[in-house]
Amino acid sequence: MSDSNPREDGLSRRELITRLLGAGCTACPGGSDWGKPEKHSAEAMPGGRVEVPTADVPLNSVKAISIMGSAAFLVHFEQDGREHWLALENKCTHKKSKLDFNAEGHYFKCPLHKSEYAMDGTVRERPGDKSWPAKRPLMSWPVRIEGALAVIELDASQAAAAAASANEPRAKKAEDDQMDEGDAGGRGDDDADELGGADDQDSDD
Repeated sequence: MSDSNPREDGLSRRELITRLLGAGCTACPGGSDWGKPEKHSAEAMPGGRVEVPTADVPLNSVKAISIMGSAAFLVHFEQDGREHWLALENKCTHKKSKLDFNAEGHYFKCPLHKSEYAMDGTVRERPGDKSWPAKRPLMSWPVRIEGALAVIELDASQAAAAAASANEPRAKKAEDDQMDEGDAGGRGDDDADELGGADDQDSDD
């Protein structure tokens, strides 16, 4: 066989070099995409799981918990003759303020502008012709009962939404209080004491 034959083991020199270079790339970090930004899909994000003993939350009561860094309530309530479990974000959908729970009336109330939410997270009807400043229900997560535990388990998209909400800035209470005091300045003392009066609700819509 002549030494001038350009093929070795059935491959030309060009084919041999190409294959060797290709093998070298696959050994590099990231293979042939080495040097490109790493990509992360939403599905790869781990979900969140919270476990609370059911004995800690009697019927028609709530327990403060945290879900992916977001303040929340674990809620145990009765509706239509049945017991229900639900997790609700502790954040008013109007100005993002934390809520207070009225244990006697079994509802949530915003301390800033007086919006009220039922234990299922929906906005309560307001007596009269006016509506509350809050229009949207609270963010919620499903709860399942596993033996003596109430379990909130988030998938990747729910965990991402909860984490994003936890990082969302809340209303600055001092600024809101100052705004409310300014709105109340032109009315009598009784109206000024009730920051959630009818006139204030209209201005906050």
